[in-house]
Amino acid sequence: MTLKTRLAERVHASPGLTARELAQDLTGDESYANRVGALCRELIEQGKIERRGKGRAADPFRYY
Repeated sequence: MTLKTRLAERVHASPGLTARELAQDLTGDESYANRVGALCRELIEQGKIERRGKGRAADPFRYY
């Protein structure tokens, strides 16, 4: 199973997580947050998930 597929499944199972939280959950390493964020953007473009938030420390992007 690809990381992108696992990511989509995780977002649907636990909506509202940030890219950092998703990276930690899926890979055990927060440093993958940029890669996870890129995959989330692809999933958003495909209409599979949505993003909420302003992308700031007080209001980070969260995926649903």
